[in-house]
Amino acid sequence: MKLLTLFSAVVAVVLFILGWQLDHFTQVTQQQLFWTIHGVGLTGTALALVFLMPRLPGPLLKVALAVGVFLAWRISYFPFMVFSGHIASIVEWVLVAVPNAPVWVFPTYFVALAGLNAFVAG
Repeated sequence: MKLLTLFSAVVAVVLFILGWQLDHFTQVTQQQLFWTIHGVGLTGTALALVFLMPRLPGPLLKVALAVGVFLAWRISYFPFMVFSGHIASIVEWVLVAVPNAPVWVFPTYFVALAGLNAFVAG
């Protein structure tokens, strides 16, 4: 269990760094955002599957879980994308109010998006 918790923290740090790098691009294309947002959402979903799969007794249940989680990801894609943007805007609003604080949007957005997807999958 400790290993999975450490793995989750590493995933969150990697997503934060990915978002931080994206924040430093002078121009981001729609295609870059599309694939990155899909990848981040699926990463959160996969993270929940890594936690849940070993607990299931048979392969049929594991396949059913994977199909159900993928359907939940697809249905919740847009609402989670919007809500994660809202979370990122609140963090940006707080950081703007703090003198000399760096303002980051995508790191918060990616961690929130993956977290919401992992939560709904779990």
